[in-house]
Amino acid sequence: TIENNIISGRLPLDIDIQNTVASFKHNGSAILVNNMAQISGETVNDFTDIQNYTVTTADGKTGQYEVDMTYFTGLPIIYLETSNGAVIDSKEDYFTGSLSMEGGRYFTDLTSTTMNIRGRGNSTWGHPKKPYQLKFDEKTEMLGMPEDKKWIFLAEFSDKTLIRNKIAFELGYLSSLDWTPESVFTEVVINGTYNGTYNISQKVEESDHRVLIGDTGYLLEIDQLERLDPDDVYFRTNKFLINIKEPETEYASNEFNYVSELINEFENVLMGAQFADPDLGYAKYIDVDSFIDWYLISEITKNQDSKSFSSIFLNVIPGEKIKMG
Repeated sequence: TIENNIISGRLPLDIDIQNTVASFKHNGSAILVNNMAQISGETVNDFTDIQNYTVTTADGKTGQYEVDMTYFTGLPIIYLETSNGAVIDSKEDYFTGSLSMEGGRYFTDLTSTTMNIRGRGNSTWGHPKKPYQLKFDEKTEMLGMPEDKKWIFLAEFSDKTLIRNKIAFELGYLSSLDWTPESVFTEVVINGTYNGTYNISQKVEESDHRVLIGDTGYLLEIDQLERLDPDDVYFRTNKFLINIKEPETEYASNEFNYVSELINEFENVLMGAQFADPDLGYAKYIDVDSFIDWYLISEITKNQDSKSFSSIFLNVIPGEKIKMG
């Protein structure tokens, strides 16, 4: 498409955008890109960024043309290769392989990096477009997000707009919640086959750049028995099953007893006759603003899992109030 002095177009996925040759006709005496003479059908350029073509006439006049080529959809492209082309068909077992990424204009490229990958999700795992959890050997920066080992590939198959999780995250950034995952959309190619648009997200876990709970804090999740892993440690209240995500602990340990007694005490007070008392009621135990914000975001987005099912996170730091995550 040519409009005024802007030439725009789209390159397909299998083109090497960093080594592309343009063919053109002009009625000037020379064409330059970055002060380098251009020969139609011969000169190689990197069209990842916008290229400015300068046309010079014999009498010294010049014209500027901006060539803006969008590569595929314009999103970063992640290439996943599993060892021997293995199909990623398990949520329990990791598959070895490598990841490389073309970051495009806005993100840094990633050369072939060793990784392990497995499936994830529950209802979403049953869709033809699978979600994944990826783990690097070393902490690695992804798409401008702080470096870490584990990354989530949200397939968003049940949301054809692809933006509902993203909107929920944006509401989280506006809220008083301590942390909301960062995420970036990319295109994903697995073993040479295009697999669709994914939302690459930080994992909800204790980390310097993720959930900060210090040396003595807890990351808890309201969960379901059938969703637990064999080595998960959990406790029950009258209403919920609480999975202790962090720290690693054992049943009947001091850490286990502290947090299970605290959450049960809070629930009993919340359901008791003096629940609204400012000194003896629920406000004594919780960071009220975080609970309000979490509730509003869940309502606005109609988050079905938030109705006592799963992916409901709480942070507990001894000596501080309970926060929604």
